[in-house]
Amino acid sequence: MRGSTQIDRHAYTYDRAGQRLTQANSPGGTNEGQVFVYDGLRQLKNRIRGGTVRMEEFSYDPIGNWTGYDVWEDGVQTLDQSRTHNASNMLTQIDGSSALLAHDAAGNLTQCPPDESGSWSDSHQLKWDAWNRLAEVRNGSGGLVGAYEYDGLMRRTKAVTPDLVTDTYYGEEWRPVEEHLNDGSITTTHSYDWGLRYRDDLVRRVRKEGSGTPVVHYALHDYYNVTAITSSTGTVLERYRYSAFGEVGFLTASYAAKSESDHHWNMLHKAQARDAETGWYNYGFRYYSPLLGRFINRDPIEEDGGINLYAFVENNGVNGTDFLGLQPAISQREAVKRLGLTTPPKTPAQAPAPAQTPPQNNGKDTDAVGVEGAQKASELTRKDPEKREYCGSICCENGKKTRTDPKPGTPSGCDATVVSPCVSPATMVGQYHSHPGNTDFSEKDYVSTDAGGSNYLGRPDGVRRLDKAFEGGATVPKAYTRGNDGNFHGPYIPPNLKGR
Repeated sequence: MRGSTQIDRHAYTYDRAGQRLTQANSPGGTNEGQVFVYDGLRQLKNRIRGGTVRMEEFSYDPIGNWTGYDVWEDGVQTLDQSRTHNASNMLTQIDGSSALLAHDAAGNLTQCPPDESGSWSDSHQLKWDAWNRLAEVRNGSGGLVGAYEYDGLMRRTKAVTPDLVTDTYYGEEWRPVEEHLNDGSITTTHSYDWGLRYRDDLVRRVRKEGSGTPVVHYALHDYYNVTAITSSTGTVLERYRYSAFGEVGFLTASYAAKSESDHHWNMLHKAQARDAETGWYNYGFRYYSPLLGRFINRDPIEEDGGINLYAFVENNGVNGTDFLGLQPAISQREAVKRLGLTTPPKTPAQAPAPAQTPPQNNGKDTDAVGVEGAQKASELTRKDPEKREYCGSICCENGKKTRTDPKPGTPSGCDATVVSPCVSPATMVGQYHSHPGNTDFSEKDYVSTDAGGSNYLGRPDGVRRLDKAFEGGATVPKAYTRGNDGNFHGPYIPPNLKGR
């Protein structure tokens, strides 16, 4: 709100799995309202905007490759596209033709439609370096579209287009903090400030052209997407809308369409940097094409990021996001190891905290409390129809270890410090939580454990304990197993983990 004027307001309805069914946009009216339909695997099947203004329909093969993509504008079908993939999930044909598609031996696209104008009758020509990083893009006539350079951590540090050279500088969490843009006559600086709600919570950008006066732009978000930017006084400068898989549409403050941003704004879908020269998003380790609805090169962490090495957020980007082009939502520890970070990037914040719960089970030691809590959390997850994680805190007061009751988070995470914290004057000395399946500690679990204490994970096959990580090398999780007496015993290091 700005005074009594709505700047940007969205209202949603959800299904029982927590997926968005409808979205209403009050300032935009009925033309900006959306309806979402999913298949049995939670993949987006239909997305409808504004009644009949625009409708997209998707069909998939059993592993999540698009087999069909159809678009209707104002009731008239404007795209009827079929796609074919090989056994490695590489896109090999569009509408029965392979003329505009090619991959190298590493699975990188070397011919990639559509071209920079959005035409499906032509493609980009791509070159990759020895580390599978995109080095150069040319158009069908051989003209340079973009050339790119990277640092030793795989982060893109320079982008060269025919009209602009951009140097990018990053913080420790792989988010750009400053860009220098040189068009041959003047250098413009962009400085970025990030929030705490989730990893890509972009708050504002400060733009300064040469020695001119800095101009501040504030970003408004909807499900990780930047939907509008405002001036420092709260005036909406321009808006953005997206297709089901992230193709951007630029709008005036009053929702009239235009061809590009008047404010050189490129942090758009999922607050990722969009390259204007290709329309692709730079996610860090990979580039994402919203018109193809997939990444243009294989996942460097392979099946750890999902069984389809090209898919984007399991074809459900409407409800989720991707971690650095590696894995939907929250990366696993293996992804963090590849970054060479001492502290992993922050992940989305949890829901607001409910009322605090008094500690339970006075007088037990940390292991007994942690194992008991993890066991209880796992039981609650097993019974939960949404398969949410449950978590709680291990507290200490006057030397006595206690725990709070397990409370639900989401299917992808649970933060005990938020949903079930210790009650003062007790202090938190550990935490416990559950996973729906027999998955190991996630990257976020390593983050929370790194803050101190022990972390207990309840799974159907037992309880695992993780101690402080990233200090002289991450510790190996200890496992507790259920004995013939029905109790948990341990900890011990399983033989297959020794030496890791």
